[in-house]
Amino acid sequence: MSDAPENPAPPASQSDGWVAAASSFISTRIELIRLEARDASQEAAKRGGLLLVILIGTFLVWLLGVAGLIGWISHSLSVSWYSITLIFAAAHLLLVIIAAVLLKKPAAPSFPITRAELLKDQAWLETLNKDPKSPN
Repeated sequence: MSDAPENPAPPASQSDGWVAAASSFISTRIELIRLEARDASQEAAKRGGLLLVILIGTFLVWLLGVAGLIGWISHSLSVSWYSITLIFAAAHLLLVIIAAVLLKKPAAPSFPITRAELLKDQAWLETLNKDPKSPN
């Protein structure tokens, strides 16, 4: 019988090769994520710019539409334009107040299932800390 272990450690070159391969794999994945993140951020910037153009255009269409409507109502009813403008302002203020009240209502909790699982995990970890078992 020999005193040599049954499962000798791999030669240094094998373990170095495995570490180098794992390191190369991880660095390649990180580089891929970096490149994709850069492309995604450029696409998001383009879409954000287009969304801004849409929002500004929509606001201008709404503004000019309201101005035209005020003029048309004022002319057809023979009422001063500033009276109609104040009525429109009051209507918009009412909409803003309703939206603010709806926004103040509490929302449903986010991620209820995940929170429940985390609480279960936390309770389980606490039981492990209170009653440590022997590693054997």
